[in-house]
Amino acid sequence: MNISVVIAAYNGEKYIFEQLKSILTQLSINDEIVVSDDGSSDRTIEIVSSFKDIRIKLVDGPQKGVIKNFENAIRISKNEIIVFSDQDDLWEPQRAEKIKTAMINYHADVVITDYKALYSNGSSCSKHVEWHSGFMNNLKKNTYIGAMISIRREWLVEIMPFPRYVPMHDWWIGLMTELKRKKVLFINEPLVMYRRHGDNMTGNTRNSFIKKFFMRGLISVQIIFRVLISSMHI
Repeated sequence: MNISVVIAAYNGEKYIFEQLKSILTQLSINDEIVVSDDGSSDRTIEIVSSFKDIRIKLVDGPQKGVIKNFENAIRISKNEIIVFSDQDDLWEPQRAEKIKTAMINYHADVVITDYKALYSNGSSCSKHVEWHSGFMNNLKKNTYIGAMISIRREWLVEIMPFPRYVPMHDWWIGLMTELKRKKVLFINEPLVMYRRHGDNMTGNTRNSFIKKFFMRGLISVQIIFRVLISSMHI
């Protein structure tokens, strides 16, 4: 099984070189990184192109936001294992190998790895993924963090496209994975330096109680609709 790393890029010149470098050292010749650039106005495209590595595919994004940008990268990717990556994090050594091992040896549909938080001043701390199984647990609080998720292509394609009205793709993946009782393996080892700063594209939102309630109702309706549509096609 080979890996496709998918990155939704947008004005990522500050960190994307370090991120790509940390990933490339772990990939085999048959692995790939698909960078979907959503109309960056900085040096992101120039930096990605500078690698001159055939494993990197730089493509134009749809310019419809981060979720559709990830979806674009997924559709262009080709390998059996899809690994989500933010443009500004750092991978620890052997992350790719450990993901592959989990997928092959444990027949996992989804693999989640732990992380350390990396702050803009260079300091880090041992925060970790508070992952919990169960549909209701994840409807209450999403514990599927996008940058920590790897997923089998066959399962990901089954739950795409991502709904138009969903707060983030990782929440949709998590809820559908729990609903269908897919096999999830959590690697309790910090294999990503998860950068936290004011410009994060994901994981940086604060919502009121009313908005949170509305979002949970909205995503629940979309799940019911998707399940009904799927059952009609059986």
